[in-house]
Amino acid sequence: SSVYDCPALNEGNGYYNCTFNLSEKSGGLYTITVRANRTNYNDGVLTMTNQFFHQVNTTLASLVYAPKNAPWGTQFRFNITVTDEDDTAELNLWERKVGAGSFTLVGSQNQFCSDCTDQLVTMVRTYGAIGDIAEWEWKINSSDTRGGTNTTIINRFNVTKRNVTVIYVTGNDTDVNRTNNNVTKLIAQIIDDFTGLPFDSGISGGFYVTTNGALFGTKLANTTNSTGHIQYDFNPSCTYLTGNQKWIGSLDEQSGYYQTNSPVNLTLRIWALLQNNVTYPYGQSFQLGSIVKIEGNASDD
Repeated sequence: SSVYDCPALNEGNGYYNCTFNLSEKSGGLYTITVRANRTNYNDGVLTMTNQFFHQVNTTLASLVYAPKNAPWGTQFRFNITVTDEDDTAELNLWERKVGAGSFTLVGSQNQFCSDCTDQLVTMVRTYGAIGDIAEWEWKINSSDTRGGTNTTIINRFNVTKRNVTVIYVTGNDTDVNRTNNNVTKLIAQIIDDFTGLPFDSGISGGFYVTTNGALFGTKLANTTNSTGHIQYDFNPSCTYLTGNQKWIGSLDEQSGYYQTNSPVNLTLRIWALLQNNVTYPYGQSFQLGSIVKIEGNASDD
């Protein structure tokens, strides 16, 4: 406790007053002690215990939060240092999506600080759904039993989509004949980087194969199965030139996931059959000793 002196001013007729400035003074209950003395009199002492209360609002300092950007499913932590030396303060976490209007109270995160000095308070909130993807604003406010309030500044953080990994399974360094119906299987598996688990079924993606060794053709679309695998039976048309071609597996952009490709280091080889044809002679007759010119062509599919 602290003791402060307040010199009295004589108003006359036995009345005195002093003005006590509460600026920079501690909060809490104050006891007033009045001392009077006069020659030939015994000193007069009057003590009035807990005569008034000095209300000081809760101090909120050293605001720290982490992470600033993270995918949905992450637990965000909000730390603040609290001082309220004369009361019990309740602290609450509030949030809103940017542009969404009013702040909403984050339930079950209210905490209390009683007659505390520089007490660290931590609140947590897990943004565990795809619908949580957004830029968010948040703040912490305090209120004590005597009506004192305080609020932090508004801060922002981002809940983002998740990254994925497209893992090669089969189809690299394979051969496929472009003639007739021949296929090579291209298979990849889609993994959620946040959980480390494969996707469920029905997630759209596909494969891209170069048509001339450099430029990728149109997407060869399919969806994942129950183990997160995506497969395509590649049966090249004449759009794809023979020779070495590159290919990649791909996940389409999703509401909760970023579009992602596998590394561009997978190859396959496209072959075609040459078809020989004799165009001359074609059923003609020749005399013995004649010179016959034979003509023909060779073509692919």
